[in-house]
Amino acid sequence: MGRSFFDLLRREDGVVAVIFAVMAIPFIAMAGWAVDYVRLQHVKDFLQAEADSAALSALHDEVNWSDVRTAMLAEVGRSYKGDWARQIDVRGQWLSGVDFEVVAEADVPLAFVKLIPGVGETQHVTATAVARVSEPELRYSPPEFAALEFEAWDFNRLWLYCFWPDRPLNDPTQPRRTQMVPIADNGGSEFIPDAGNPLEDDNPIQDALLRSSYEMRTSLGVEYLDSQEQGIWRQIKSGSIGERKYTYLMPQCPAGSHLSLRLENVYNALQDVREKKITSARWDSGGTRNNYYTDTISERGVADQHTGLGSRNILETIVCERREECVTEDDRPGTLIPPRQTNRNPQRATAGCSNGQYMYYGWEDRISGSDRDYDDIRVVMACPEEVRSGERNARLLS
Repeated sequence: MGRSFFDLLRREDGVVAVIFAVMAIPFIAMAGWAVDYVRLQHVKDFLQAEADSAALSALHDEVNWSDVRTAMLAEVGRSYKGDWARQIDVRGQWLSGVDFEVVAEADVPLAFVKLIPGVGETQHVTATAVARVSEPELRYSPPEFAALEFEAWDFNRLWLYCFWPDRPLNDPTQPRRTQMVPIADNGGSEFIPDAGNPLEDDNPIQDALLRSSYEMRTSLGVEYLDSQEQGIWRQIKSGSIGERKYTYLMPQCPAGSHLSLRLENVYNALQDVREKKITSARWDSGGTRNNYYTDTISERGVADQHTGLGSRNILETIVCERREECVTEDDRPGTLIPPRQTNRNPQRATAGCSNGQYMYYGWEDRISGSDRDYDDIRVVMACPEEVRSGERNARLLS
């Protein structure tokens, strides 16, 4: 009972060997686990580095994803030759118009830990990378065609604006709708887009008052254009039916914002319009007024999302390869616009609007009591031009 530990070590009856064997088991297991852990971490880190590189490579316009995937698989195969990584798989997909995800997976054979009951022969490892491309600036041209019908006897006015989906709600210093300007109405008004473009050094704003307003708004930087909802426009001539005239500066929506449309609808404000018996008193205020904002989100290769309309089924959108396909006359051959008929479902563009194409918008101006012909307000716009100020930039998100 009183023997010390040193006495136990001096014994020669085999007890020391037994104790050493028992104590060696966890030490050997820990050493084996360390070896397998280093192997697992090495493969995971290697896959992560390759996935990061592949995600960034996939964002280049001239690169095909299948070629990137093949190159990555070959590199992993050369590095491990099937010893440390087996059943290698690489997948890539666009999460959105600007985000590309790469997932790399492999099975790593275990050398020691597999001896523990319940542990398999291999351990599965996964690496994920998401890269985001910085899109070029999009420049929009004024509408090429706009027609607003009188059939509902409502006054309808159409506006353009920039929508900022990531800005906070109800923050007056960062409005979510900016640069809002009127572009058409069914009161016979004339809307003239200014021929100048302040983004082009050799093309200044033509209208002196618009130019003065622009210079004042941007004296501290162009970003101040998007610090308030109202855009740069003015009324040149007042009056009622067919007498009003406006000029405006076309919104140019910077990165983070998207060109959108607002329909301003006033019930029964155009009664007897053909006889011109009504003034414009209710056009700007009063009456039963409705505003419908598309709050559009445009992403590369994806059909526009008109998030502001929600479940309101009042807008038809069609992408045309040529302007002639967006004409609205029923008897024109080659048009993509449906013939005029009531009580139908609107078409929806299933692809994004690319440079060189055109987008047709056909509105129904009322939700209740609608005849559902989607031709009360018709607008055709050229798809935006991509303007690159440098190389296409990309960065890793994860």
